[in-house]
Amino acid sequence: MLAPKSVAATLAITGLIAWVSGLLWGVCFVGVPTPDPTPGMEASEAFHLQVSGWLMAGGSGALLGSLTVALLARWRQGAGGHPTG
Repeated sequence: MLAPKSVAATLAITGLIAWVSGLLWGVCFVGVPTPDPTPGMEASEAFHLQVSGWLMAGGSGALLGSLTVALLARWRQGAGGHPTG
């Protein structure tokens, strides 16, 4: 079984990479929207914005998951598995 710290670190790194990738995807492929785009350009921008959003949402979810794993591991270490008061 993997140690919770390594799982949390892996999730955090993966989440950060995915989030930054989504941010860069949006900046590189959409950037500033075209003032008077053709329907093809609008479809391309919408696609790239959706990809960027999904990457950032997935990265945020992984970061949240890593925080949850780290907090649960810390909680289980204290007082034999019971929350400390």
